[in-house]
Amino acid sequence: MLRKAPSEPRPVTGFGVQYGLATRADFRFRVSKACQDLETMAQVKSRWPLLRWRITKTGRTAMVDCGMIKGKRVRFFYKTMEEAETKAALMRVTRQNEGQVGFDLPVSDRLDAIECLALLRPHGLTLRQAVEFCLKNLNIINCTKTVPEVVNELLIAKEQDGRSKPYLRDLKARLGVFERTINERPIHDVNAHEIDSFLRSLPGGPVNRNNYRRVLGILYSFAVKQRYTLKNPVREVAIANVEVTKPGILTVPEARAMLDAELQISCRSSPSVYLPGCAQNPKSGAWLGRISTLRTG
Repeated sequence: MLRKAPSEPRPVTGFGVQYGLATRADFRFRVSKACQDLETMAQVKSRWPLLRWRITKTGRTAMVDCGMIKGKRVRFFYKTMEEAETKAALMRVTRQNEGQVGFDLPVSDRLDAIECLALLRPHGLTLRQAVEFCLKNLNIINCTKTVPEVVNELLIAKEQDGRSKPYLRDLKARLGVFERTINERPIHDVNAHEIDSFLRSLPGGPVNRNNYRRVLGILYSFAVKQRYTLKNPVREVAIANVEVTKPGILTVPEARAMLDAELQISCRSSPSVYLPGCAQNPKSGAWLGRISTLRTG
């Protein structure tokens, strides 16, 4: 039995009222339109990333849905669909150029890589070369040896090598001054500018400055061999110019007075007398050199 069509459209309740549908015919039209939109959406979905409007309490926003990347769903939101389309186009180009690896890399890591490349480019180096160099010298980079520790190791090594006591005393005295100036800093942290400033602040003339430079060169050569530092910064420090003059000639009374004073000082401290190499032959001006040990009665 055929049912008679109603003369007036029947009112819509429930779902239709929620979406403002007045009649069932209007409801059927709206549903059909929604299905058409879904079909269009399915076609667009084949293109990555997905673009769509997202309804919010305050209105709607354009969403760029990239799907799951590295276990997380990545989405971007914009006020207009034009901005969303621009972002989607950029992501497609990035994916085409870099592949999926470019998206798996976190944003912070990508920014770090860009900054590092900008720093390396003026030197003609690549990021791989920098990383390989860093890994090769990782033990030096992580080294925490301070200046006093390396000085102590150097003195022990020189004593084991059989160096003379005057040499060790000179080494210890000059390096002790450098220790007190630098303090407990890592030895690889001291640069050539600081060493040059230290040498220029020393009292005395250029000979004293060059003697300290020589001792510091020994210290840093030892540190390079032990792989406590990458380079010897003392090589970058200039050598002071020393004006060579003829040695002065003492008269006989001056030489006798100098030797007598040295003998008196030495006899008070020890029966073994060691005369320094500062005595001169008053006639020829030649250095007497080290005088052998004298035995006093």
